[in-house]
Parts: sequence; C-alpha cells; structure tokens
Amino acid sequence: MTQLLESHRHAFLPKIGEEFQLDVIYREPAVLAELAGINKGECAFIGPYFEGRSIYTNVTLQYFGVTNLAQAQVEAKKLGGRLLEGQAWESFQKRFPVPDNNRPEAKFVFFGTSEWEMSHNGVRRIACLCNKDGTWKPGLSWSVAAENGLWLVVKDERPRYRGRFL
Repeated sequence: MTQLLESHRHAFLPKIGEEFQLDVIYREPAVLAELAGINKGECAFIGPYFEGRSIYTNVTLQYFGVTNLAQAQVEAKKLGGRLLEGQAWESFQKRFPVPDNNRPEAKFVFFGTSEWEMSHNGVRRIACLCNKDGTWKPGLSWSVAAENGLWLVVKDERPRYRGRFL
C-alpha cells in the first residue's frame, strides 16, 4: 500500500503559487500537434525549440485571469519568472496525471514561449492540457484568445539543463 501511495503522491495539481520541481524531457513539437488532432502539414512549429532535459526547481501554477499569451507573459514577468515552454506539456502531464475537477480554473493548463502557426490561416497557437472528463487531453489553443486557465511559471531562470537550445 505504501508503494501505491508514493506513486500517487503528486497525482493532483499543486495549489496556485505552490512551488514544485519539474523534470522536463523535451520531445519533438510535432508530437503535440498530432495528439491534438492536427494533421502533419497543417501547422508549423515556430519555436523556440529545445532538446535534451531540464530540471526546473521553482515552478508554480498561476491563475492570471488573462486570455492571451502576451498578457500572461507580462504577468509572469511581474512574478520574477517566465512561462514554461510548450514542449514541457508531457512532463507536466506525467507528474500530475489527474486533473482537479473541483477547481474550475484548472480546466486548462497553458504553456508559453512555444508557438505553432496554422498553415491555412496563420493563427498562432500555444500548447495546453485540457481536462476532458477527468483526464488530460493535450491540445493547441489560440494564443490570442485562450480561455481562462492556469499558466506554468518558472521562477528559476537557471535550470539544471542537460541539453541545448536550437
């Protein structure tokens, strides 16, 4: 029983502003687009592109009450941090596999600094996780009209980084 409890220790989302560590292993950006139901060729990853692994020690979830990427970036900067890159969605999902159905603001978790551009209309999108019936579904949300939700903010600008920026 102890082993089961230990494996679910971080199953639920942390409270807003509560710091936690996140070990991010970067994957190809195309994986998120495919999982979001977007066919290859329908969008292009704008970047920035990361590869390798980063261990962030001061990550928080924040609720800004904003509806676009630019506003969220300003709010993160006011806290002395920056938004976590979109390629970190899978690591976050593995760390916190169970969405919190009791927190309406937790319907979406948004990731900033990484954008995809839709080929048919040029609209930019950002990575997000959406709570669909108690499970996370990865997606791409409009970066200028995102719904209210939680944003991941990194307060530690110098991660223990084992990879490289391209």
